[in-house]
Amino acid sequence: LQLYTNGTLFTRAAIQRLQAMPPFTIDVSCHSVSEGPFDWFTQVPGSYRAFLRGMTLLRESGLPFTLKTKLMDWNKDEIGDLRTFTESFGQSFGYTTSLSPRLNGDCSSLAYRIDPQDLKRVEQTDLAVSDDDLCMRKQEIVRPDSDRLYRCGCGTNSIHISAWGELGTCTLQYEHRISLRTHSLRNAVDKVFGAVRSMRYQNDSPCRSCDIHRFCEKKPTDARWEQGAAEAPIPYDCDIAIVRAEQAVHQPLIHPLRKHAVTTGEHPMTSLNLNVT
Repeated sequence: LQLYTNGTLFTRAAIQRLQAMPPFTIDVSCHSVSEGPFDWFTQVPGSYRAFLRGMTLLRESGLPFTLKTKLMDWNKDEIGDLRTFTESFGQSFGYTTSLSPRLNGDCSSLAYRIDPQDLKRVEQTDLAVSDDDLCMRKQEIVRPDSDRLYRCGCGTNSIHISAWGELGTCTLQYEHRISLRTHSLRNAVDKVFGAVRSMRYQNDSPCRSCDIHRFCEKKPTDARWEQGAAEAPIPYDCDIAIVRAEQAVHQPLIHPLRKHAVTTGEHPMTSLNLNVT
């Protein structure tokens, strides 16, 4: 069992109940360590102070937890403070950039995405990457070995059960779910996992054979909401993937959504057999 929280509702009583039956881990969202921005983002006055109280209780509890950060346009300048705060709990700092539409398809949250060029500057200045890491990342540029629509861990070793008792493969996959009110856990897992694993790209989407797919955070559910089809590329995710792939190989690459190479100065864009349409 993984518990997802922003840490603001922890009390001594809640901590004691968790200690009596500890979860596998507690994932704590930490997107700001400044009171004003924190309260603005949660839209709850006083939530930052509640977060600090909760983190103090959690630190003292001995319960397993992880601090997780989404890097966005409004908190990108806090990355140094976020790193310091996370490391003060004895944890390594990391972040993701993916934002998803709401469960009802509302895409307003996507307005907070960090600009790909801002991400490039952040990663060039704030995240040191070893030569060994760069070598490993270069090996990630490779064509997909199958037409599977879901190339993440969906349908492998974890499940998500919604507040309504519907079982799915993860928190961000809602196309295939089965109610545990009408099916046994084993039957639900077999049906849902089988359905997700069997889904394949059927059209000529650039995603189908993209060389930089391992740098991409596209989720088919997000693509359905944002682009109208699960197989469609999400341009923002392509932009982020190309930034990270170029950092891995130290040279410009052809954007997966562009047909032709573009020459900039003395550095021609390089094709790595990307599927461009």
